[in-house]
Amino acid sequence: MARWTSLMTAAMAAAAVSVSAPAVVRAQIPLKFSLGGGVTAPTGDVGDITNTGWHARGMMTLSAVLIPLSVRGEIEYHNMELNNLGFDHGDLSILGGGVSLAWTFPLPSRVRPYLLGGVGVYRVRASVHEGPPPPDRLSPGAPLLSADVIGESGEDDSETKFGFSGGAGLDVWLGGGVSLFVEGRYLGVNTSGSRTSIVPISIGFTFRG
Repeated sequence: MARWTSLMTAAMAAAAVSVSAPAVVRAQIPLKFSLGGGVTAPTGDVGDITNTGWHARGMMTLSAVLIPLSVRGEIEYHNMELNNLGFDHGDLSILGGGVSLAWTFPLPSRVRPYLLGGVGVYRVRASVHEGPPPPDRLSPGAPLLSADVIGESGEDDSETKFGFSGGAGLDVWLGGGVSLFVEGRYLGVNTSGSRTSIVPISIGFTFRG
């Protein structure tokens, strides 16, 4: 009888371990979804022809088990108004997605800083809605924009190229499976003639699965 009781106890313990193991793994490998947006500051040549704009982002993150490393996939859209080129209406937009690696500092706190870097594919598009620019108003070396492309209203030009990004952020745990993030990055897209570079400053919320 004692032997039977021991066997039953061992079997129940094994079953408890097998049932709880997936829960432990889920706790250690959280799948997170994030939504955010903010300000997009153009830099370099793009900064000479556009104003500060806005962006929106969506992200999905999967964390490693034993180290504070995570893989993040994301899509994003940026829009900046063209300036100083004689247009009444025109904008430069960036649409794309990429994959990043993020390292979170394992601090015993609700606020955790992190570093990240990654690569992606982005479509950069310059659109003109009305008003031909005078040739002497064109910025030398401006990416994508040329007299034959922007000389008439309603025309636009676009390129799809590889890009890279890097930056840092803060994750603030709010409780209930929700955290607030604040993040600054550099994003450079290897467009023809000159790199299209921007610095997005984002704020948003992360929801843990």
